[in-house]
Amino acid sequence: MQTQQISAPSRGVAAPVVVSAPAQVAFEAETNAERRESNSRKLIIINLITVLLPFAGLAAAIGLLWGIAFNWYYLWILLGMWAVSSLGVTVGFHR
Repeated sequence: MQTQQISAPSRGVAAPVVVSAPAQVAFEAETNAERRESNSRKLIIINLITVLLPFAGLAAAIGLLWGIAFNWYYLWILLGMWAVSSLGVTVGFHR
């Protein structure tokens, strides 16, 4: 692999340019594809945890506090306010 130095026309900063053989380019493309697949799988797992964990925490809190600090009355208030805010966001986006 050969490295050449060229200067950027607008800033005068030297940037390395990599010149490589076609076989090595194909190998690097395969490893990049594997890296992207691995990263996308990690991102999917992180996304699922980020989205589902708050709902699991809410369900756990409701279950643990049922009858002590939470009951049917508060559940209906929670669901009603969720519906009103969801409709408000939906109407606001489609306006």
